[in-house]
Amino acid sequence: MSIGSAAYELYLTITWFACAYISWICEHVLEIIKRQHQKESVNVEDVIQLIRERPTGSRIRILRNERKSPSNSIRRPPLFSPKSAVTNSESTHFISVGRANKILAIDTSSKTVICEPGVTMEELVDALLPYNLVPVVVPEFKALTVGGVLAGAGLESSSFRYGQFGDSLLEATYILSDGQIITCSPTKHSDLFYGALGACGTFALMISATLSLLDAQSDCFVQ
Repeated sequence: MSIGSAAYELYLTITWFACAYISWICEHVLEIIKRQHQKESVNVEDVIQLIRERPTGSRIRILRNERKSPSNSIRRPPLFSPKSAVTNSESTHFISVGRANKILAIDTSSKTVICEPGVTMEELVDALLPYNLVPVVVPEFKALTVGGVLAGAGLESSSFRYGQFGDSLLEATYILSDGQIITCSPTKHSDLFYGALGACGTFALMISATLSLLDAQSDCFVQ
């Protein structure tokens, strides 16, 4: 065997092993990404139990995605009990709510969607477009979540016509600091319904939201 042939065979062998290794790496990276983006619903009963069992006077900090430290993002703002706010207690009770990023129902007849607060705008639009529907107000930043935009002031380019993102909220379900589950709307528990909008999560922890939708126009596209 000539030196040239041996070198060529060595080159082919190295190339094969390199391709196999790269393929293995890509497969594992994709699996990690898939696990990170998998849908995870709020375990409401567990959250309520943790809230009710917390030490008296302690304040609640919400953890996202099983983080070791509390999220400072508006998507998972702190939830304070009235007593801890008054006493300014230094004790803090941490509660993990997971991703909370499931779309629970899409009703094409009433043009509404029920989703959890961790659903991003990109996920929401992607889920609605196959039904030829879109949110009334679509924030331009894809990573914003439904709960985050409702907890803040969601003003976007279409707001001159439809108002804030929160104006499309028809109903919301919250867990209060004492563990109560309250479903509110403009006609039911309206003080909580309107008070929680733009309050940065200081009133309660949202676990689901019902939003009104619009028909997607024929020239509507998402880039």
